[in-house]
Amino acid sequence: MVSISLQVANYEGNKMSNNAYEIVAQSIISQLEKGTAPWRKEWVASGYEPLSLSSKKRYNGINHWLLSFSAMGNGYSSPWWGTFKQVKAMGGSVRKGEKGTPVVLYKQFDTTNADGEPKKAVVMRYFTVFNADQADWENEAPKYQAPETRQSVEVIESAQKIVDTYFSREAVTLAFGGDRAYYSPSADAIQLPKQESFTNDNSFYATAFHEMGHSTGHKSRLNRDGVVENHYFGSELYSEEELVAEFTSAFLSSETGVLPETIDNSASYIASWLKALKNDPKMLVKAVGRAQKATDYILNGAKVTAE
Repeated sequence: MVSISLQVANYEGNKMSNNAYEIVAQSIISQLEKGTAPWRKEWVASGYEPLSLSSKKRYNGINHWLLSFSAMGNGYSSPWWGTFKQVKAMGGSVRKGEKGTPVVLYKQFDTTNADGEPKKAVVMRYFTVFNADQADWENEAPKYQAPETRQSVEVIESAQKIVDTYFSREAVTLAFGGDRAYYSPSADAIQLPKQESFTNDNSFYATAFHEMGHSTGHKSRLNRDGVVENHYFGSELYSEEELVAEFTSAFLSSETGVLPETIDNSASYIASWLKALKNDPKMLVKAVGRAQKATDYILNGAKVTAE
């Protein structure tokens, strides 16, 4: 019988190392901490289909996500990635101080166990790559086809009215541009990609409602612990707050007729965070209650004390 074991090796020198998984996990977490989770990105952005400078092929599996998160978190627009040597061979020079992104490579080989029986072992190697945007180029940077945004957008009046009323009434600021959607409690500000960057207009408003939901937790509004207290990605408070924001988005979408085209995304998003909370039904009920208060606040401006 052939058994499979997993070993971890550093690409440099092929030395065994137990921290390869930690590097991969931390890379994902650090990117997610910076803003939007990948299952809630509904806008067109460059840099999210990572390509290898050496093979010209698309990165797959975990490496696709690692590099996509890095591009999203750091604002890289180029899809091209390569090692320090590969960038240099292409006529580029990685700028001093730039930090690379780890990617992994799996290789399977035949070996035997202590009893001499055959088995297959998998070595996981990791190495560092840099985005083309992190380098200066002798001639010109590797070319790529930038994704096209929509030429026109539709204002959904019922949804736009809620957005306009909320931002004219509250001190929270709203800015457009970039590849990220997020709410900053310290600045009390929401950043959204431009509407034409979204795959459709309903997704634009659903995302705006999500970030508006977060903003209701500010200390000057509902003073929700998931917003006013420091919390890290994956923590209970973080997960609860994401549920509150997405339920708020779903409620407001329902109010404005946006819901039918976004309910699947909302359901997937909520399911992801419920899994993080180990499907605790009490947390779900709590999040729904807080989302109802957040929705009422956005629609009516009436302060309701958070639990």
